[in-house]
Amino acid sequence: MEWLLWTYRQIYSCKRKLCPSRPIPRHEVPVNKLPWFWIGAEFPHKIETVTDIVNNHIQYGNQITPEFLSEVTGYTNVKMWRYVDVTTLEEREFPPGGFVIENVA
Repeated sequence: MEWLLWTYRQIYSCKRKLCPSRPIPRHEVPVNKLPWFWIGAEFPHKIETVTDIVNNHIQYGNQITPEFLSEVTGYTNVKMWRYVDVTTLEEREFPPGGFVIENVA
């Protein structure tokens, strides 16, 4: 049994030297500070989830509008942008004026 533990330690040591762990990417804006749970792009025959793509580009002070969503995702022929409101859990149409992400404690 001791040789198994020794082998494991040797392999783990080599792994740490060859593949050092990368820092976990942290978003500037925590997800719990965003006004949505989900964002989707509605096309004529499907709805595409874009929450992760959008959340990776959010910074404090950004104004998140449908134009911003199109620019970040690359989707230009979207019928309608939709989101799920974090307070009411209702699916809504993304407002034309968008949201401003502010750093509120």
